Amino acid sequence: MLAVARDIRSHPASFLKLGGALAAAAALVASVILLAVALKSDPVPSLDRTVMDWVAGWNVPGLAGFFIGISMVTQLWPSMALGVLALAFLLLLGKKRQAMVLALAGGGVGLAAFFGDVALEAFVERSRPIPGVSQVPSFPSGHVFGSTVFFGFLAFLATRVGLKKRIVVPGVAVLAAFVLAAGVSRIHLQQHWPSDVVAGYLLGAVGLMTLVALFMFLRGKGWLSSAFESLAIVRKRGDGCRVEWSLASVVVLDPVQGTATKVYRPPAAVRILYWLAFQAPFPYDSNRHALAAAAHRRRIAGLLTRHRFGKDLVAGVSRVSPVPNSYEFVTDLVAGAKVENDEDVRSFLGEVAELFAEAGLGTWQVNPRNPHAHTNLIRTADGDLKIIDLESSLVTPFPAPGQWGSALKRGAVPIFDDIDFERLNAYVVRHSESLAHTVGLRRYGEFLEEIAAAERAIRRWKDAEPRLWSRLARGLYRSVHRIKGLMRRAAFGGPPSP
Repeated sequence: MLAVARDIRSHPASFLKLGGALAAAAALVASVILLAVALKSDPVPSLDRTVMDWVAGWNVPGLAGFFIGISMVTQLWPSMALGVLALAFLLLLGKKRQAMVLALAGGGVGLAAFFGDVALEAFVERSRPIPGVSQVPSFPSGHVFGSTVFFGFLAFLATRVGLKKRIVVPGVAVLAAFVLAAGVSRIHLQQHWPSDVVAGYLLGAVGLMTLVALFMFLRGKGWLSSAFESLAIVRKRGDGCRVEWSLASVVVLDPVQGTATKVYRPPAAVRILYWLAFQAPFPYDSNRHALAAAAHRRRIAGLLTRHRFGKDLVAGVSRVSPVPNSYEFVTDLVAGAKVENDEDVRSFLGEVAELFAEAGLGTWQVNPRNPHAHTNLIRTADGDLKIIDLESSLVTPFPAPGQWGSALKRGAVPIFDDIDFERLNAYVVRHSESLAHTVGLRRYGEFLEEIAAAERAIRRWKDAEPRLWSRLARGLYRSVHRIKGLMRRAAFGGPPSP
């Protein structure tokens, strides 16, 4: 009790809000109970009949079809399908906590509502307005309850996930219209009495308040942590910071410091794909060597673009720093404008992809056939196209063109941000004179050092993961070549091929 008293003195506003919410929920529940008691003694009040006759008598062309569609959407199975789509959307946005709350808390509220609905139906014993379905319990309206909770919580989430105002406002308006139309449709189609609909709204309000309260409670739990908490220390740097989202990460752009700070918090689908491929956690939020390899790969790519285009066209990496439950991947902030996927951009991406493939680097992030590759570019004030993101989110089974054999030989299948060092070293030897001339002797020496450092980092990263499929691919490749060598030796003599 003393601890509670101290909390009340420390956070009086929070406890006032909690008390007000509990009082409102109690008032709503009491209203439903009083309504149920009244209908127990008088199942069909005159006001119910009056409102029913008025709404059911609306004779507007197409209105009945519209209400039938609303009723179909707000049934159990369509609502569950919409819930799954909402979960998938949140996961793709990287909103793991919101998705988990929607699934866990929503399921709990749904079960409580089901048993409460059954209890009220058994207590009131009220039949439907239409004689043909009179044996089906009518009080309260499950369609209205479910739509109020589901669409109401989606509207709440829309205000919490960082969407732009011009998207949130019409989106919330559409969801509110769905909730309102659900109740009117049940009356117009004579599936429920008006008081059934009122009870559905009251119970839905209680369920929605409970769901929102659970969300607010669970959002601070460590096992539901998300990028918001991981970036808390970063976002305190100043009000001028801007946040950008990608499939697997959140990036804080700080124009004052001139940095773009990325923290990885990939959704479950991305983590599962990586685990299926390599039997390990997603590397960029848990493996420092993987992030170090990414930093070296960016510097190698930057020197390659300097060699080809005369300028370093890759945003550099300044540091990799630990933060709670993850790492910060801090790169240079490139000032400029986002680009469209036009012919000029696709031509540039094609040239870069050709360069990277020749030098043994991965090409998916700059592949012109990747519909999102242009989002990895910024056009600077000088008109240059600069690469701001080279790190992948998804595993792919396809190496860059011409790298199938070397990928199997190295055990680099499936593919995830790997480097073909045999091809890269051959490229350096083949272009050593021109590289020394275009990037300078000092940078050429740094280029060789970066290649060696990247190879060490990737080896440490891979050694920390089981990579069963990669090891199997490498073993099969070596076995096939050993058999081919033995067959060649038996047929023609001489030593087997390597």
